[in-house]
Amino acid sequence: MASRIVATAILVAISAFGYFSILGLTARNGWGDKFNAYTAREIAVLPDTDIPARTHFTGVAGLDYVLAQLVKFFYPCVTGQLPALPLFSIYFAGQAIALHSILMLEGLRKGNKGTIFFYPVIWGTLYQLIPFGITIPIYCALYIWLSPLAKQPAGQNKVDLLSMDSIKLYATLPAIVLGLVVPTILPALPAPRIISIDQQQIFLALWQIFPAMVGVWHQVFTVVVRKLGLAKPASSPAASLGDAKEIYSQTIYLAQVIHISVIAFAFVPEAVKTIFKVADVSSINWQTVFVPMSVVSPRQVGSMAEGALTLLQYDFYSGCAGLFFLVTYLSGSAYGVSAAATTVFKVLLKSVLVGPGAALLWEFWDRDKVALAEVGEEKKTQ
Repeated sequence: MASRIVATAILVAISAFGYFSILGLTARNGWGDKFNAYTAREIAVLPDTDIPARTHFTGVAGLDYVLAQLVKFFYPCVTGQLPALPLFSIYFAGQAIALHSILMLEGLRKGNKGTIFFYPVIWGTLYQLIPFGITIPIYCALYIWLSPLAKQPAGQNKVDLLSMDSIKLYATLPAIVLGLVVPTILPALPAPRIISIDQQQIFLALWQIFPAMVGVWHQVFTVVVRKLGLAKPASSPAASLGDAKEIYSQTIYLAQVIHISVIAFAFVPEAVKTIFKVADVSSINWQTVFVPMSVVSPRQVGSMAEGALTLLQYDFYSGCAGLFFLVTYLSGSAYGVSAAATTVFKVLLKSVLVGPGAALLWEFWDRDKVALAEVGEEKKTQ
């Protein structure tokens, strides 16, 4: 009980830091004033431009207002005005494939059925409206108390609680691709060369609801897979965990490709100049792409793009910190301090290889493999 209380306090502190470094920072680095100035204009324009901003998306006034503000925030991510921002946005998006997959797969667990973790669409929508770095640590804190999987079941019971519906599992990756990857690519298409700026704004607005789109596609593919017999129900709980191997490995590989690509561009900015025809790459180096400004003594941002980069950096790191602490806590509470230390080392090492989000997904995969090994089923499902 005491360890859970301490763990919860740490996760709440991470969420509070997320608030301080994401939303709180906007009031101290000048970004909030700049954003409010654009919002207050009689004729809405896109940040750092004189281009008219779209204000009508759905016909529902309240929803259109929210979407218009979100589009203004994310627009600098796709313009290339500050090249370090699109690079980090691509990086975050690649890791988001793995991070959202964690929520999806945890929602499929038999042990989480009927709990708040059974509904990844709700959590995804929450972290789109309330920053990821604030929402996810709270998700982790609740997981410690409310998920049966955090109560450290043992043996066959653990495998049973970790098991997933194989048909729904089979539908997960295509749902992620069509619901998240494709909507992420669309607004990143060059405008106005390939798409119009108006279309780009529509795609940015559409991207905001990707958790719902992933959920819808998941339901569609589940029906298709079941009707066409593309996958068979697992013969046992252990077999379902074996079936998950392909989902884990392919998702991690996809995130890893983006991770390595962005790292390469950050260390060799001339490659960005050559491949993407970017005239000025002086803002691109590993520090500008990955290291945010100080949250204690921030400087005043010179543009909306600079402020957006800092907010996304802290958003990503705070959310990953919450999940990092969760997997460390789960490992330590089940197997002791040495196991927790090993988990920390593994996640840090894997983060170098595949990125933090994919490393965390990998750690959830390792939990499955350990559970299978404990009941002697690992070889049977390979």
